[in-house]
Amino acid sequence: MTLLENLRANRLILGIANVGFWVVCSAIILVGRANLESTIASISPVWIWLIALTGYTLAQGIFDWIGSANSHNKRDTNPSIAIQWIRGVALQAVVWASISALIVLASHLGAGYCFACLAGILLLCAGQLIFLKWINGGTFTTTTENTDFAGKTFFINCSEATFTGGTVVGIKNKQILPLGWKENDALKIESLRRNYAVEKGLPVRTLLILIAWNLVGVAIGDWLKVFDSGNMALTVIYFSAWMTLWSFIGLLILPSLSHSSVYAADRASYQKKPKKTEDFINKFPDIVGENGHNNPRIQKIFYPIPNSKVRLEKLNETSCPELVLGSLSRTNLFLSWACLNLAARSVHCNIGRPLLWIYPPAA
Repeated sequence: MTLLENLRANRLILGIANVGFWVVCSAIILVGRANLESTIASISPVWIWLIALTGYTLAQGIFDWIGSANSHNKRDTNPSIAIQWIRGVALQAVVWASISALIVLASHLGAGYCFACLAGILLLCAGQLIFLKWINGGTFTTTTENTDFAGKTFFINCSEATFTGGTVVGIKNKQILPLGWKENDALKIESLRRNYAVEKGLPVRTLLILIAWNLVGVAIGDWLKVFDSGNMALTVIYFSAWMTLWSFIGLLILPSLSHSSVYAADRASYQKKPKKTEDFINKFPDIVGENGHNNPRIQKIFYPIPNSKVRLEKLNETSCPELVLGSLSRTNLFLSWACLNLAARSVHCNIGRPLLWIYPPAA
């Protein structure tokens, strides 16, 4: 088996390599700030920004090409994976251009970099469904007949085999699901699980926690004067590099904090549909193409969705419930676009899968 085949077969290794690449690049940028300032001082900030974005797109494109294998089920009603990738890249470029403009504006007005980050997160929340529709190239089918979910259910006819949808970030009463789930038990069980999340206010709680997490990272960088530069393009690049490192810390911490919400939602569904819940948990690894890890330490760091064996064991636990915070890790992959996180598309679950840049697999 070649190296390329090995990477495609082992997405965790591919994800570690991809995230590690951007972490190293970010560290090099921040360590070499003085040399960078003197080397490109005479270049227009606009050109610097465009060159940086082009370099990112080309480098990440290589990882995306490797990661796109075996994940896309072509359908006549959906664009090809190449078209979806182009749309996703264009979308991210527009979002990052907007965030960059906000950073420049905040710097000139003295409003602070946290303002730009917060405005970006709110923009992403408002546009999440629109972004998904743009990449997929289709429309939503809305139903109000789903008695297992207290709100609107949107179905999308997508070609991404591992797409699971989720609740809309920060909004209590909206969920999105793949159209293929409409006629099977996955609809009932996932709706019961997400209804629990809605009843407990987890979409809003998750958003507030992640806003705080990202603003703390921005505030620390600002306090350390990491972003200071006479060239605004370099300010944006330093901001991106710093927040990539901050988001990397989140990748190590947030997965384990997301486990309790998976267990709690499983129990809520199990109380109403025990047999179907067990069946769904057993089938879920085949749906998303991952099943946690047998090593508890690896699972704690890299997998916000525990393996099916552990999830089944947790169903009958009646002890005091753990602190339930929501799907922090996977949600932050999308929201960290507002921080110009270079590794937002680099985790094993979403490399080369454009729809999952907006909605990474969640449980």
